Amino acid sequence: FFFQAEDGIRDSVASRGLGDVYKRQIIDIKMSDVTYSPDDAKEKVTAHIERDKKTTTFEYGIRLTGMTVRGPAGEETYKMIKEYSANTLDDIKTLIIQFLKCNGKDKINREATESYIAEIRKLLELFETKLSRQIIASSLFFVLSNINKKHSVKLIDFAHVHPLKKTESGSAKDTGFIKGLKNLLTVF
Repeated sequence: FFFQAEDGIRDSVASRGLGDVYKRQIIDIKMSDVTYSPDDAKEKVTAHIERDKKTTTFEYGIRLTGMTVRGPAGEETYKMIKEYSANTLDDIKTLIIQFLKCNGKDKINREATESYIAEIRKLLELFETKLSRQIIASSLFFVLSNINKKHSVKLIDFAHVHPLKKTESGSAKDTGFIKGLKNLLTVF
């Protein structure tokens, strides 16, 4: 994962190597219930809020924005892009199950599922205990191949990272990202 330590973003874990993502399944899940920066114009903020209310972003803090599934020989069998994003948490769960059964397999790849859950939990712990920044419009990018038994998840897209103001209790948390991570755990 890429995440912040001591208010500086850095690569905290050695890369597991995404390799040739064109031969693997991918899924891009936009995280957080906030998709606009604090310094955005009022019109842009309003447009984002209106759009986000029509998707799973506002209520659940996650939105599936892209996905490619491959068949037994690695051929593309299903592709979803932003314009056709899932509109309910059940839609997301159905698509994640399809993703985990990739390459023509009948069963969910349990090893990958358990690994993804463990990585999401690590990230959740980080956001709940150490991170003092708000990361806006970033994604968790999942890669999976049941052909060569490789899987990976990365936190990507750091264009909008902002410091959070401390509260009376002294802690500041990215509650939108935390909400998204908790909801993502329910669909895995």
